[in-house]
Amino acid sequence: MIKNFNIFSFQNLKVIIEDLNLSALSYMILNFCARFFGALAQLYAISVFTKIHDPSTTSAIILIFGYITWFQLFEGGLTQTIQNKFNSKEFNNLNISIIIIFHFCFTIVIGFIIFKSNLFSFLLLSNEVFLFTQENKKIFDVGCYILIITSNNLLIHRFLILYKKSFLSNFLLFFQSILTFSFLYYYVNFLNVDQLVSVIMYFSPQLLIYVPVLIILLKKINKRKNKKFLKVKFLTLIKYSSSFLLISFLSSFLLGLDYLILSYFSDSKELLSYHVTIRFFYFSFMLYFAYITFLAKKISQLNKHSNFQQIKKIKHNAMFIGFSSVIFVYILVLVLNKSGLIYLITNGIKIDQTILFGAFIYFLTRVFADIRIVVAQNLSMRLNLTKLYIYQILISLMCMPLLCSFYGGTGVLISLTLSYFTGFLVKLDKK
Repeated sequence: MIKNFNIFSFQNLKVIIEDLNLSALSYMILNFCARFFGALAQLYAISVFTKIHDPSTTSAIILIFGYITWFQLFEGGLTQTIQNKFNSKEFNNLNISIIIIFHFCFTIVIGFIIFKSNLFSFLLLSNEVFLFTQENKKIFDVGCYILIITSNNLLIHRFLILYKKSFLSNFLLFFQSILTFSFLYYYVNFLNVDQLVSVIMYFSPQLLIYVPVLIILLKKINKRKNKKFLKVKFLTLIKYSSSFLLISFLSSFLLGLDYLILSYFSDSKELLSYHVTIRFFYFSFMLYFAYITFLAKKISQLNKHSNFQQIKKIKHNAMFIGFSSVIFVYILVLVLNKSGLIYLITNGIKIDQTILFGAFIYFLTRVFADIRIVVAQNLSMRLNLTKLYIYQILISLMCMPLLCSFYGGTGVLISLTLSYFTGFLVKLDKK
């Protein structure tokens, strides 16, 4: 059935739709709705911050948004570890709960140490064009500290998916957005404008919404402290998760490299245009990534039973969703931009047409690349994934500074697209 399968053939369209996993689709739609509200909350925040703050302050906050993938590194490779170990029945819910609580405490401590050293503002706010003040650097470090702690949220979401609580996972994301809207609305209308308060009002809901879950997990651990749980060798766990940490580091470095280069070679206006464009295309990413992530828990078992055709079907269906959603987003943003609605929504930001088209090509390329990577992660192909990211980073570092200095955000997107095409040279499939 899968042989000679072509997702671009209209004759296979009906087959693709019928093959889509209904449970995965349900999760995908709920996850999209939850993250859609999150994206709207971010657009609302951008509108608020551009209205009440100067360009340097707004740029500092926008850069925190852009570096989010880098702060997710502090999950330490444990997200993929707990999924793979759970699927192989080496972990149970008590093991995972203990890991989540321990990780949360660890991020509080390590985040505080980094916050006191002002390391992030020193390394990531070096562009003199923006004229960042000491206050800008302070709020940047505060935002970074909060995001370090919230890397624990990744573990919680994966835990909920593994234990078939995906509805709760999506509800938490949705309620987080509601809190963000509420905090910002109250702040703008009833509180005095302050840079530090702006950062806390936007980023604190990401932390507050998961505290009740951590308390529940802690209570369950305490109730079951006299019961047996699967033995876990600490050094073995560290060794296993460290390989995924390396992969996560390389992946996050690649995904955050665009904002780092833009912070050095572009101005505030272009940074905002680039960010808003990427945020819109993030909607397409939400759909196919949610679908493939939900089904990823089956991949290791399918591989164990040599059911490679079923794995291939999962990939094809996810690609169909991805390509369709990227095309839809491109057309939608094109219409909204030309009609002036984006300018109105974002309080004065207009998307550059060349950046928009560059993002369209880039995200089409990423659909195939991201799906390959998710499958490879669940097959524990760590060495090949490491090679993949090293190649992509090298290409990006060689091309991005030069192209960005000449073509701005469009040059960044060209560099990223070239790097992802390079990644296709690395074999990630066992069959």
